[in-house]
Amino acid sequence: MADKNAYRIKLPGLDERHQAYRLALAYRVGDLVFTSGQLGIDDDGNMAGANNYDKQVEQVFANLDRVLKAAGSGNDKIIRTTVYQTNIRNLPRFVELRGKYLKAPYPASTQVAITMLGHPQAMIEIDAIALVEGEIVN
Repeated sequence: MADKNAYRIKLPGLDERHQAYRLALAYRVGDLVFTSGQLGIDDDGNMAGANNYDKQVEQVFANLDRVLKAAGSGNDKIIRTTVYQTNIRNLPRFVELRGKYLKAPYPASTQVAITMLGHPQAMIEIDAIALVEGEIVN
């Protein structure tokens, strides 16, 4: 019988930040990992490039990869993302940048335009679902 438990993913520093908001960093359920939304916050707790969209995107993908690796996965195993942006006009730039961090076959994805994120300087937040075992078959 398959394991039906949900295992909380913890990382020093990142986990404590998420705990302050009463949410988990991520959960592994079977061969899938479900992450909370990741902002462009660096290891010191500062927004990477407060007014620099590209730097925030880079930090978001670095944070996602670190969380996913802690669960036995990685950005190369992402099968689904939800991308929240405060300026949907950044979508073409995001599509270009995403190609640096995700390779084909690309994940299913939804883009959502919102007025504000949980940090006043945040321009983008991404949550993901990723495989742990298995491969993404094109």
